[in-house]
Amino acid sequence: MYPLSSIVFCFVVLLTLLGGGTSQLGYRCGDSLVHHNENNIKIVLDDLVSNATRPGGFYKTKAGSGGSNTVYGRFICRGDISLADCQSCIEDAAKEVLVLCPLAEKAAGRIFYRQCTLDYSSNPMFGIEDIYTAPVVSCDSQISSEPQRFMGLLKNALNRMADAVAATSGKFATLEANVSSASKTMYLLGQCTPDLSKSECGSCLEAGIRFVPQLCYSTLGAEIILASCHIKYDMYPLSKILPSPPAPIRRPPVKGN
Repeated sequence: MYPLSSIVFCFVVLLTLLGGGTSQLGYRCGDSLVHHNENNIKIVLDDLVSNATRPGGFYKTKAGSGGSNTVYGRFICRGDISLADCQSCIEDAAKEVLVLCPLAEKAAGRIFYRQCTLDYSSNPMFGIEDIYTAPVVSCDSQISSEPQRFMGLLKNALNRMADAVAATSGKFATLEANVSSASKTMYLLGQCTPDLSKSECGSCLEAGIRFVPQLCYSTLGAEIILASCHIKYDMYPLSKILPSPPAPIRRPPVKGN
């Protein structure tokens, strides 16, 4: 978490949904009240990039002696992308965050892409639920023709999706649900950083879900990204995970006459 006493965040963003896998959605920069070690930030970012192909799409690291100059960093890639896409996203993020949050001026940085999030700070962040940092929010421009019914069905689907995410070891899940009288299918996706407990993950996703009626009421798609979790829904399939191919049919050998 980035405590307000030590970090002042800049740039709050509300975006319209756009296509593109590695399109940047937003960023945060932080000014620390303690001296920050630029070299340790570089070490952390290099380590994150070097581990961007780790299975699971999540990695955390730190550099420093444990005092005030210690820098903590982590990344998480969306649970349905390939390791190659994860690596590409993290490489882009590590470069761009230094442009947006120059080392000489900023002691913390967080950058959000559609496929990954990367952040570093002088404040501990591992296994800590952060629901206080302003989220990045994207809302579709299309509106449901039956908003009350839609929002009721959507809330139910989001809650079921959140339960599924929190219950998995990888803290990632997808869901399909009908959200209209015309039986239109809504596709939902949720994710938490895997180092959160089940209850912490559920709490983070619940916080994200609360933003939906406040900021994206009755829109047919939205994406809410907090520091520790991520929800997304839309009227077209979101996940790149393909179903397993059917098992081959084993036919008995043909016996000769």
